[in-house]
Amino acid sequence: MTLALSSFPPQEYAAWRAGFLARRAAGPRMRGLDPGLAKARAERNNGTLLPAAGPAPNAEVLEVMDGAGRRGTIVLFWPASTAAQVGDLAIDPADAAEVRELVTARVRVAGAESLSLNVVAVEPATSAFVAGQAYDVIATQMQLDLGHVQTDDRADDRADDRAARVVVRPMTAAEVAAYFATAVEVFAEETMAADPLLGREDAVEGAERLHEQLLPQGAGTPGHDFLVAEDAGDRRRVGHLWLFHEGRAGFVYDVEVDTAERGRGYGRALMELAAGRCRGLGLEVLGLNVFGHNTVARGLYDALGYVAVDEAVRLRLSRP
Repeated sequence: MTLALSSFPPQEYAAWRAGFLARRAAGPRMRGLDPGLAKARAERNNGTLLPAAGPAPNAEVLEVMDGAGRRGTIVLFWPASTAAQVGDLAIDPADAAEVRELVTARVRVAGAESLSLNVVAVEPATSAFVAGQAYDVIATQMQLDLGHVQTDDRADDRADDRAARVVVRPMTAAEVAAYFATAVEVFAEETMAADPLLGREDAVEGAERLHEQLLPQGAGTPGHDFLVAEDAGDRRRVGHLWLFHEGRAGFVYDVEVDTAERGRGYGRALMELAAGRCRGLGLEVLGLNVFGHNTVARGLYDALGYVAVDEAVRLRLSRP
């Protein structure tokens, strides 16, 4: 079979976009949200690159064609001048290898040095797209089922004991200001550590864009809690936590133990406190993102029962 890529017909874009957003709203990252919230979040997350009027200048919707007609669609966009990303892959997994060759050839000619995509557990075409290829894991989205009941009561008791080692309080206005004075730069540094091909300018721009998307009303955006963690005994500061909740879903956007306090179990205690806090709110799931180079954190989340729902991976491209 010989496949080809071509621009998606503009007159069909509105109907395609509606279907795309419906698929995004039903994806694993939307667990815990009612349909209305999931639809709104899908629009919010994708509206900049794929607005109703047509794809943004750095994005394109392509159709995968064979001699008989359309076999699928793919979204490509450019988060940076030398980095291309597959934003959506609606194809038959059997076509994935050939589609990958077509896509990589297309983006190489345009100057891409890398091609990334999210490998999603429930979307077999994404796994087939990278099968047999060498790739780097940039980050992993993980979720904890807050309704899971431990079969070992002693394990529950130990988790409660660990969580009781720390207490949290809201950041003061001065603490919030100090946190955000460095938050964008810190996140940009983390993304560059995870993706060495990413330049500083692109990393900072991406971090700024993410913070603007997450916090349209700044630190006062509803659902976001910025917390200071303290030792439950002497009440000294040991770290911080940025926790978000919407519908029946929570998300840890940032958690950090202060440098001088690391290696004492506060990280695990703080994560167990976050889970307990979310359970107390009646939430169903708690999500987080962990960068690929942070193996210590990934090991902790695995031990706490988090499971991966998708991985952001990058293929390095040879020059044409």
